[in-house]
Amino acid sequence: MHSGFDNENGKPSSLVYLLDTDKKTAQWASYDHVLIDWNKAFLETDHKTEQKLNKNTISSKYNTLFNRSADAPLKELEGPKIETLRDTIIGDSRTIELCITPQRAVNRLDIFTESIHLEKVKINQIELSPYYLKDRRTSKLVTHYITDNAYTELEMTIPKNSVLELTFNEASNNLLNHPLFTVPERPKTSIPMPFVLNDAIITTKTIKFE
Repeated sequence: MHSGFDNENGKPSSLVYLLDTDKKTAQWASYDHVLIDWNKAFLETDHKTEQKLNKNTISSKYNTLFNRSADAPLKELEGPKIETLRDTIIGDSRTIELCITPQRAVNRLDIFTESIHLEKVKINQIELSPYYLKDRRTSKLVTHYITDNAYTELEMTIPKNSVLELTFNEASNNLLNHPLFTVPERPKTSIPMPFVLNDAIITTKTIKFE
């Protein structure tokens, strides 16, 4: 049976590496429903993707979720440096200001938080719309596309008795050529799956303010 995929009409495929810097665990993951030999080599022991892997959906055009995952070896990769610049309470509000600085070459930072009431949020001195904060339907707060490894400033004002949990997903688009990995090039009969974060190395880190 002819697959319909050839050098001019490649089958889309995907592979990412996810490192939880808090738990010191790593996984391979793919959005593919049907693997090809190229990514099957990393997902031979694949299991049903746990819901928590898709808890913080990485921003994509169609909010595509991971379908396959498998345990991966730990790599010596650093997550971002997160510094608390300010943590003050005035009246009934608490303002927390953070500086998030990459410790490796990265392309983007996705910040997630649970659905608590956010009174005000600024990213690099730009205030997010109150309407966006009120109607936010996912845990994703913002995506910062990074150039020249620039830091990200995050300022959040919340009710003083709230518990704030933030998750930072930092991604680089260099899985196929990073010196710590030996992922081969795709076969000519396959292309990178479009509209998703693909061929990426992703680190995740969570912090909580109580």
